[in-house]
Amino acid sequence: MSVTKVLQSVQFVVDREGKPQAALLDIGAWETLLAALEEIQDEEAFLCTCQEVLPVVNGESSVERPECQVVLEQVLWEQVQETYAHRRQHPEEVRTLTADEWLADTIHPDSSP
Repeated sequence: MSVTKVLQSVQFVVDREGKPQAALLDIGAWETLLAALEEIQDEEAFLCTCQEVLPVVNGESSVERPECQVVLEQVLWEQVQETYAHRRQHPEEVRTLTADEWLADTIHPDSSP
């Protein structure tokens, strides 16, 4: 079902004067609408990552938009989780790093010494 069809399928609950008070969707329409919203959210996150987050992670700028700050925090948290998982799987490789070394190692793993 397309988003246009979802919007056309909405049923309204009206008050005594006939003014809409609520909107009803069947479950299929609701799921289609949720999927469309998630896709939009994913696209926004991707744009934030490309436009604002990667330059910040690379130390080139700062985050301007609050929604991109959320994406930055997710990217950084994923890096922490990946590092933790790697350390648990390869304890013999555990070493002390500076913040710059860690960033270089997690962002550009092929360029590390």
